[in-house]
Amino acid sequence: MIISDTRQRSAQEDTLLVLFNTAISNLVLFRNNLALSRDITITGLFQSFQSSSTVLDPKANPPLFQSTLIIPIKPSSIPRFSLKFQWIVQEEQEANFISRLHVGKLNIIPWPVIESKEFYKLFFAMKEQLDE
Repeated sequence: MIISDTRQRSAQEDTLLVLFNTAISNLVLFRNNLALSRDITITGLFQSFQSSSTVLDPKANPPLFQSTLIIPIKPSSIPRFSLKFQWIVQEEQEANFISRLHVGKLNIIPWPVIESKEFYKLFFAMKEQLDE
C-alpha cells in the first residue's frame, strides 16, 4: 500500500486509512510530496500514524500489523529523518507508532528521480525485501 502525505483528508479519514493499510499490508510506502524545510516537523508529518497507533491494540490482533514502513526521501534528508525516528522511538518507547503498527520495521531509503534506471531498480529491491 502507498500512503501519500496529503493535507486534504480529515483526521478521521487519515486514521482509518493508516489503520487499514498497516493492518493488512506487508509493506507500507509513505511518500511525501513536501520539500522538507525547517517549518515542517517530521513528527507532524507522521501525526496520523501516531494517532492511529492508539486506536487498536496490535497485540490483541497478532496476525495484523506486520508491515514494514518504507519512507523514500531525497538522500540528503536521510540523516535528519533517521535521527528524528531514533528520537521518536526513544521518547515514546513502546507507545511509538513504528513499534506498535510496524513491529519496529522501518526503512528510510534514498528515492531516485522518477523514470530513471535507479527508480525502476528500487522496485526490484523492494520486491526482494518483501519476498524475505
